[in-house]
Amino acid sequence: MKKNIAIMSAIFISFTMNNDAEAKGPAVCFDNARVTLVKVHDDYSVHFSTAGSTNGKDFNYGTTTRNIDYSGTKGMHKMLSLALATGIKVRGEADYDSDCEKQTIKSLTLLSD
Repeated sequence: MKKNIAIMSAIFISFTMNNDAEAKGPAVCFDNARVTLVKVHDDYSVHFSTAGSTNGKDFNYGTTTRNIDYSGTKGMHKMLSLALATGIKVRGEADYDSDCEKQTIKSLTLLSD
């Protein structure tokens, strides 16, 4: 009986820890960074670089989420181009820290001073 309780407790703790890991918010890949390069390819992929990030790390030829359609690429391209042209600082986020390590963002936020 004690063995069964110990096993059930371990399963519950493991399940709870896994849910907590999934429940944490998006990973901040870079924050308060300047956009230094924007490039759009014919397959709708957008590549960009950042400098001066205060949180996370700067991207060197990073990319947006892959396999998005033209309208999704168009919006990200416009925001990155606006940030490049005006010097507006940006924050890039992804679902997981591993996406940040691969220099792939899912969302971009323009920040005011």
